[in-house]
Amino acid sequence: MSDGLAAFLKARISEDEAVAREAAGLAEHWIAEEPAIGVVLVDGEPLIEGHITGLTAHIARHDPARAFREVAFKRAILGQYQTAAGWSSDNWPLPLRLLAAVWSDHPDYRPEWKP
Repeated sequence: MSDGLAAFLKARISEDEAVAREAAGLAEHWIAEEPAIGVVLVDGEPLIEGHITGLTAHIARHDPARAFREVAFKRAILGQYQTAAGWSSDNWPLPLRLLAAVWSDHPDYRPEWKP
């Protein structure tokens, strides 16, 4: 497999894991106030103010535990293809190109990886 695509996927997955680990360490300091008001406190100080019920629901849904499950799943998919060789931009496996597409806005993403 092209080292470029594999390296790109490994780096993005590791970044997601690092962000989740940092968030997991901060989670014990977060207190969600009245949902309609939507004030999130970090160590007693307002982090975000305003009507953000949808945003707080989104953050809760994508908590570090879910991110860790996604990291493990993506690494398992990548691992299934690690031992294969001979792929080029013309025949990268679709599952890997689909995984890479999640980060299509990343500066290191290459157009030839588009599914």
